[in-house]
Amino acid sequence: MNYRFNSWVTLFLNLGLLAGCQQARTQSRTVYFGPTAVYKLPDGTREEKPNKETTASYERRFNFHPRFNQPLHRIVAGKDAETVYLGLAMPPVPANLQALVEPDSVWQVVERRALPGEAQLALLRGHRGEFNVRYVGRATSGNTHVVNLLTRDSVVARSYYMAPKLFKGNLLL
Repeated sequence: MNYRFNSWVTLFLNLGLLAGCQQARTQSRTVYFGPTAVYKLPDGTREEKPNKETTASYERRFNFHPRFNQPLHRIVAGKDAETVYLGLAMPPVPANLQALVEPDSVWQVVERRALPGEAQLALLRGHRGEFNVRYVGRATSGNTHVVNLLTRDSVVARSYYMAPKLFKGNLLL
């Protein structure tokens, strides 16, 4: 009887600890790809996991090179019409990361700048009146991340592009 009681207590304590760890990670408002912290969720935003329809939309709008598979997460803003797409470019990754910010029929590069570690940041304008601020760079994990901020507001896009800290300090790579 006493052994059974101790087993139940141990089980509940372990479940409580697991829930506490999961809650701490959720409350940190950080988006991860595996063990890599990629993006800090600003207030008023939420993370949405990808689904088939959104993945197809993402590939049409942001993936200039369909041979580079980019599993993604979406971060959807609350009030503002801004969506952040976090992509993880899979091999074969181009030797020159600039290839992932080149213009195509959907986007036109307005401005671009090189960042430390061969990373790239670009401000793009779409033919549908949208703007995209794109970051491409390798994290310490060795993975190549492609981050797109989509907005209809050129002022918002430029503020992210010109921010002293990448994506207003939300990019954690």
